[in-house]
Amino acid sequence: MQNGGCARTGCRQVAVAVVLPASERPRSAAPPPLPWWRQPAVIGGIGLVVAVGLWLVVTAARPASAPVATLRVMTWAGLEEADALEELAAEFEDDHPGVDVRLDLTPTLAYDQKLIILIAARDAPDVYALAPERVELFARQGALLDLTPRWEQAPPDLRQAPWSPRLDEATVDGRLWGLPHPFTRGALVISSQSQVPDLAWEWVLRVMRRLPPATSPPEVPQPTLPGGLPIGVPGS
Repeated sequence: MQNGGCARTGCRQVAVAVVLPASERPRSAAPPPLPWWRQPAVIGGIGLVVAVGLWLVVTAARPASAPVATLRVMTWAGLEEADALEELAAEFEDDHPGVDVRLDLTPTLAYDQKLIILIAARDAPDVYALAPERVELFARQGALLDLTPRWEQAPPDLRQAPWSPRLDEATVDGRLWGLPHPFTRGALVISSQSQVPDLAWEWVLRVMRRLPPATSPPEVPQPTLPGGLPIGVPGS
């Protein structure tokens, strides 16, 4: 700001510059600049970092994806047979990504009762073992999947296997309802309730190849009460 001076030609009055104190200076109409931490770019960057952090936390906390399919297998088996089946289950899962094989190796004494309860509750395992004398009853009750069409398409090496005469143990009225159990007399059957019949059939064929049934298998173990009185087995 200038003070003095006459603004005329030849006037000797000298203009003097006057500097006002900051408190008396006229204020600009423009708003003052925002502090750095309130700048839009800074706020946007912080929001992006927070969003990415939350995504990482949620992803890390998310449980493993559910299996594509679950195959439930129920049978009676001793310790040696259980080890073989568990190894086979792990191999089957490796060959079928997303498939979860759940083995239910039930003691002989409780097997029959547990199986009947599961079938009545419409919660039957996909594959299970049956004693020979049970196959006909279950087949006539509609509890089993007819395997005849699948067996007719089975590879020749299985159809001509040494244990093929044992197919009579699971044949009713000329229809095949199961394949020979690998460890004892009886059959591995597929439930008519199964939601994964093709997967169940693949499992049964894998058992036939890796744990081929004996041509003369032992009888199903029969637990007894003290004194030697039989108390029943699956199928009794």
